[in-house]
Amino acid sequence: MVMGVSAQTAIETPKFFDNWYVGVNAGATTNLEFNKVFPVNATVGAVLGKEFTPVFGAQIEGVTWLGDANFANSHTAFKAIDLCVNGTVNFSNLFFGYLGTPRKFEVSGVAGIGWLHIYGDHNLDGTYGHEDNDEFIAKTAVNLAWNLGKTRSHQLYVQPGIYWNLTNGPRDYVHFNSKHAQVGVSVGYVYKFKTSNGTHNFKTYDVGMMQDEISRLNDALAACENRPPREVTKEVAVRVPVPAFEVIEFELGSYELLDEAKAKLDKIDERMTVEITATASPDGKEQFNKELSDKRAQAVADYLKGRGVTVKSAEGQGVKLNRLAIVTFVRPERPRR
Repeated sequence: MVMGVSAQTAIETPKFFDNWYVGVNAGATTNLEFNKVFPVNATVGAVLGKEFTPVFGAQIEGVTWLGDANFANSHTAFKAIDLCVNGTVNFSNLFFGYLGTPRKFEVSGVAGIGWLHIYGDHNLDGTYGHEDNDEFIAKTAVNLAWNLGKTRSHQLYVQPGIYWNLTNGPRDYVHFNSKHAQVGVSVGYVYKFKTSNGTHNFKTYDVGMMQDEISRLNDALAACENRPPREVTKEVAVRVPVPAFEVIEFELGSYELLDEAKAKLDKIDERMTVEITATASPDGKEQFNKELSDKRAQAVADYLKGRGVTVKSAEGQGVKLNRLAIVTFVRPERPRR
């Protein structure tokens, strides 16, 4: 586990193939000095990326220019192409913390460097005279994104940015020059692949709440173990709580049992007696979260009852932990002398 938003929140460590995404975009650019704005140059592109943490990520982006204005003198369908390796920074999570699921609206920064090939004789500013058509290019942009769907697996974004031709000219020396740059806006769509933990994004745990629950169970055990022995003249039924439990996780806004949750529940011995408490994350209204936690507790209870496990109680507690149901094991009642 790696620590996330605060000392009380842990983010599950992702595997290599977790938190990848793919997307497409389209837009238009023009010369950064705006000395001849129209007609603009149409662009289309594709992106493949990975989020290493809720704040930092990287992506590979390819863009094709379809227009000649202030750009290239070409009779081909594609006027120029570029391939960039970009780094990304999620400013929303950096400054305001990751909430366990992406916000509906996020702001990120994008910056990178790559290769540009121009088909024709124009420079980026519309002038002639460079000796080669292969250049280094840099990109700087701001990403305004809307995360959609119950699982936040879909994203629409608007991205204003600048493409800098770093080596324009016969000597190919590196420089940032507005005269050799294109500014524009692209609109795109991104799909986030499902991760190994069953979500489409990073999963968090409220460590403080879980530690409190573990402490409560340990205190209950200690109270039973420290109770002084006494003589009895007849058999009595005594229930001894055991500090063993399973944590069942749910997706955002859902009370359906995931495959990994069912696998945990299938390991519970049908001779056991259990108590179930379920919770919801802070997203949504209080009444909705209370009803959702009740449904989560009931979903776990119904599944265990179907296997023959005795369910002593099943209760939703609203917003206390982060989309969890805790199944506490209780030893079956047995006679003691």
